[in-house]
Amino acid sequence: ACHPEAISSLAFREEQNQFKDQVHQHFGELVALITQAARAHAADIARTNKGLSSELSNLQQAFKTSIANVNNEVHSLRMQTRSLEEMMRRNLELRMESALQPAGSMSDLELNGN
Repeated sequence: ACHPEAISSLAFREEQNQFKDQVHQHFGELVALITQAARAHAADIARTNKGLSSELSNLQQAFKTSIANVNNEVHSLRMQTRSLEEMMRRNLELRMESALQPAGSMSDLELNGN
């Protein structure tokens, strides 16, 4: 027959091994839960990044369109300014020509039948 101390030591070791197995099992479950949560979080981050990337792309396109519209407007205003400057220059020339003509004489335009 076995000694009571040997039985108690054997039982203790058996209990210790069961406890270790339980700890390993719980640790494995914990690692699995953490891994699952991390994957879900990574998927959320990826979706968010994709959405932000798309939004940024849309904003960049809208900005480029706005810049193009401003450039077109600036070009149009420059052309209008040149046209007005030319009209003012021509108007000034005509006024100077008529101021230089003696009273009662005919201008070049009148002589040419215009």
